[in-house]
Amino acid sequence: MTPRDVRPGPSVVVTHPGVQQSYETVAGLQQAGILDAFLTSVYWKDDRSEGRRPWRWLPPQQRAAAIAGVRKRWHPEIDARRVRTVSAPFVTMRGAAAGLDALGLGRYHGVEQWGDAWFDRLAARALRGGAMTQVHVFEGAALHTLREAKRLGLGAVLDVPSAHEYNLAVAASEARAMGTRPPLRFCSTSRVRRERELADVIISPSDFVSRCLVEHGVAPEKIVKIPFGADPERFTPAPATSSDSRFVLLDVASMNYRKGTRYLLQAWRELALPNAELVLAGTPDEAGRKMLREYEGWYRYLKHVPWVALPDLFRSASAFVLPSLAEGSALVTYMAMAAGLPVVVTQDAGSVATDGREGWVVPARDIEALKAKILHLYEHRGEAAVMGAAGRRLIEERYTWRHYHQRIEALHRALRGGGNVAAAVAAADEAQGASAVGGVAA
Repeated sequence: MTPRDVRPGPSVVVTHPGVQQSYETVAGLQQAGILDAFLTSVYWKDDRSEGRRPWRWLPPQQRAAAIAGVRKRWHPEIDARRVRTVSAPFVTMRGAAAGLDALGLGRYHGVEQWGDAWFDRLAARALRGGAMTQVHVFEGAALHTLREAKRLGLGAVLDVPSAHEYNLAVAASEARAMGTRPPLRFCSTSRVRRERELADVIISPSDFVSRCLVEHGVAPEKIVKIPFGADPERFTPAPATSSDSRFVLLDVASMNYRKGTRYLLQAWRELALPNAELVLAGTPDEAGRKMLREYEGWYRYLKHVPWVALPDLFRSASAFVLPSLAEGSALVTYMAMAAGLPVVVTQDAGSVATDGREGWVVPARDIEALKAKILHLYEHRGEAAVMGAAGRRLIEERYTWRHYHQRIEALHRALRGGGNVAAAVAAADEAQGASAVGGVAA
């Protein structure tokens, strides 16, 4: 293998125990020809996996459910030969969570963080003896990997999809307000901060996350903003019809403390709009279940929507709402805009929508503002359609996954070459006909 210090270009190892946008990161680096390997917990490489351990040990019903869940861990553009799996933490974590549920103890959120920390240690070991030049890791599951990368002299990119400290503060305040306990977590703030210190570059998906990082001690020049994307060929607008006047407001989100669902439910109940329906899709935690009970009869609830059914769900709606109290940059907002829906989002949702153009941006926890903007879309269907079309254009022109891939590639090539990574991302945007997104917004 070519020594790291003389390799002509970048060769990147991506590590992530889950999914999020990591699959698109991997796909983009692979297409650019600079992916060394993708290290993850579980990945569905082919159907022969069904007959392998641990699936064959499970009862038929549980086996079918487990296989269905793991099948989602796959991407059509990723070469499975580049994927290396470390499944023990994932399998153990899921088994522990299922056991706690069976004992009636509820989902203990700390189990997942424990599994991520275990994965991180194994990922760090896997770097030894490789020929990569840099690593791309994700916050909360990367401390040991980053330490090993520094020891080996590798460039280190830390992806920060959300604002950790702000998330914890929101969970605590909302739990107090609702009279419930905040979720327990093993991923400590001190661990997260050590990860940030070790990274050469930190990727933020939004101005909101960038500001939170700076507020908690990260140097602005270390941050590069790279928003997410959507697939406009998969998420498409519904055909124009004039027969159905029913207004359907859609919210796709896990119903927990930081998603702002209770503020939306209160706003919707106070509006009491005729010929209108609020559709909620997502898995609730303890707080979410309490909200659903309190506002029963004021919504239609879809507990689980398969990934393949999401495009049709968006096409069935008139508008999309995400009243989050803390969000990195929710992928569902990109999907909604690609589907031609006007959006109502909060200032803390990390959305790429501009207030008054692709929808409305309101303050978090502001029920009156939510009511006003939802009512405006309800009463002005023509204007709502114009906003939806503007959102669709914005995604097509600036925020597809192809745009995301090009930004990620530009960052890693600049890091390898010793250049200014923010400037490189900005140049990639300019080449795509978009404005620069590197650095922290003023």
